[in-house]
Amino acid sequence: MHLYPIQNYIFWLLLIIVLCARFSTYNYNSQIYFNGKNASFRSYVLRHPYEEDGFQIIEAGKYKFKTDLKFKYCAGQYLNFNFDKKYLENKVIYSPNIEISQSMTINAICLFSSFRDYLIQRVLGGLKQPYAGLLLGILIGYRQSFPSNFENAFKATGIVHIVVFSGANVSFITDLVLPLAKKFGSRLYFIFSSAIFIMILLLVGFEVPVIRASIMGFIKNFALIVGVDPDPFILIFYSAFVMLFIHPPLIQSVSFYLSFGAVIAMVIAGDISSFVQGPFKDIVLSFLVSTLMFPLLGFYFGKVSLIGFFVNFLINFSIPFIMKFGFLYLIIPNLLLKMIVSIFLEYIFSVARLFSLFDFVDYSVNISGDLLIAFYLPVVAGYFFWKVFFAGAFIKYE
Repeated sequence: MHLYPIQNYIFWLLLIIVLCARFSTYNYNSQIYFNGKNASFRSYVLRHPYEEDGFQIIEAGKYKFKTDLKFKYCAGQYLNFNFDKKYLENKVIYSPNIEISQSMTINAICLFSSFRDYLIQRVLGGLKQPYAGLLLGILIGYRQSFPSNFENAFKATGIVHIVVFSGANVSFITDLVLPLAKKFGSRLYFIFSSAIFIMILLLVGFEVPVIRASIMGFIKNFALIVGVDPDPFILIFYSAFVMLFIHPPLIQSVSFYLSFGAVIAMVIAGDISSFVQGPFKDIVLSFLVSTLMFPLLGFYFGKVSLIGFFVNFLINFSIPFIMKFGFLYLIIPNLLLKMIVSIFLEYIFSVARLFSLFDFVDYSVNISGDLLIAFYLPVVAGYFFWKVFFAGAFIKYE
């Protein structure tokens, strides 16, 4: 075991300087072109378009374009959006004129987008709502056809995150699919796991939590090849560096901060809860994660769920079963799998309905940026002080 040598700290400082230089030289308007009173925005579509309120929603860059349903767009296309430049200040732009650059379209991503649509229609045809919407949200990050009353109940009870495909889902899939590959050595495992990460990104879409989890997994598996077992915070640092270096506008993304905040909270809470043994360990872990996330959620959304940790504890055991039987149902849709999946989905809905009846569970807060820093700075500094000087933060060389 080796404590972090001073060379590592110097190297990380240099990476931060490189990142700052990248921010200062990046042209945030490089995709925008002007022609008189009109503006055009050119970009690849990396998130799957979806339907909402009778519109087809295409998310590209920091904009959300709303167009009609006459023509189906897909991820992987390179689109040129033309609209009045007065709408540039808006994040939502209605009815732009859209042109497709066929020569720049990435056909492999479009193929996965079509396959994704096929899976969606299969589930929607076999399961009624709201079960189909929740199952598709958990399995492939589907963001439509989920009734608003249930979404409100999920928000009030602090479990709306389960409707979104997250980094935890990525870890679950790799842990489920790849155990046999480990028996053939770290190199083969690295190849198989990388292929799985790519397939997940193509099927779910290039969402920030999925990108973050895939990069962390990629770095960790590569490190194992060279005989290094890195600390989780090293993986977090390098994955954040890669994402921000490639696409600096992520520094303004709420999803970026929530995703990394959640994984940091999980690491800190996991270390602290390791001192607790017995049946209360999972409750302590859920409570600590929720407590660490409260200020961040309050800062961005102005509301927190006071019993979110308890509701999450009640439903967490059901998510692995939903994913296992849900994927089987996608491959082999039959009555038995449908019944099993529906039972677990109904359990989640029942828990959400029950606890959303209490008015106090959804609490409004007003958290400023100063208060956010005042909370997280001592928490993170204290954790690192304990980790380095008492718990022995290390990189293990095998």
